[in-house]
Amino acid sequence: GLDSIEITPVGAALIAAGLARGGAPPLPHLIEEKTNLLGESYYKGQAVPPDAEKLPAGKIALIARVMKAAVSGVGKAEGTARRAAVEGLVAAMKTGTSGSSAHGLDALVIGFAPADKPVIAWALVAEHAGKAELEGARITGDFLKRIRNRLP
Repeated sequence: GLDSIEITPVGAALIAAGLARGGAPPLPHLIEEKTNLLGESYYKGQAVPPDAEKLPAGKIALIARVMKAAVSGVGKAEGTARRAAVEGLVAAMKTGTSGSSAHGLDALVIGFAPADKPVIAWALVAEHAGKAELEGARITGDFLKRIRNRLP
């Protein structure tokens, strides 16, 4: 499980975006500029590059292939993200579950689509929703169905 991992939704989305971009995550821009009531700028945000090194192309390709298999179910095991599959859209995803049954399970799903030429990357964190392969995948599938016609 993910019980020993701490990550924010933005951090998880940056991982997905980095994989989609060949290993180089985009620079985050949460707040670009603040202005006062007169429209005068008093803060301009500076993107801070991640401290991580870019993964080698071979490793990125392997991770992307495994993430695609998690959706398509290709290989010996059924994919944990197969319930998020949307007809006509090849996506790459990784699911993870944390928490305990007593307190409720948290579902985490990261991914990007279309898998071979990504234009969107996402992270979904559904607190107390249940297992990622069930509820996280269902929520992600609903999201992808809604945006499917906006993707190439």
